[in-house]
Amino acid sequence: MPADPIPTPQVPGFRGAPVTPGVPALTTDAHPESPKAPTPAWRGLLIKVPESGSLMDLRKPPVVRVFYRVPRSQWPKDKVFELVLIEAAGRKETRHGLGMKESSPMIQPPDLPKRPVDPRVAERLVIEGYLNINLVLTVRPPLRPGTYDVRLELGALRTIDGRIVITP
Repeated sequence: MPADPIPTPQVPGFRGAPVTPGVPALTTDAHPESPKAPTPAWRGLLIKVPESGSLMDLRKPPVVRVFYRVPRSQWPKDKVFELVLIEAAGRKETRHGLGMKESSPMIQPPDLPKRPVDPRVAERLVIEGYLNINLVLTVRPPLRPGTYDVRLELGALRTIDGRIVITP
């Protein structure tokens, strides 16, 4: 008979949620499953939401992947990325800031020059990057099983909603 698998140890993590070491709450690296910009000239926010996810398998949590490419002139001052979840059943909306609202921000805003930038140059500057958001560790109060519409917002910019079914 095979031996029982050795349980993976958990430690307290972001906002006190249990964490399996090696599975972070948020990363900013490109991932093979990250959305891709349709063209080099495209600007905006793209989101990729898995069709389903489980609350129990902390080694493979549901991860929302985002790509953003925003003109510097449209980057909202003093705004942070917000993850918005809407329960499909009751249409209850919850917002989860991913940045400066935390005592130690997870995502630093981009360094913008202190001196004025020539408007002709500013129109060509873009800020782009990736977000990989572990829903189990980021969403508080904790996720419950159900169906959720998910989107990401940055000031007036927002993604098209994706839908995920969370199982126990």
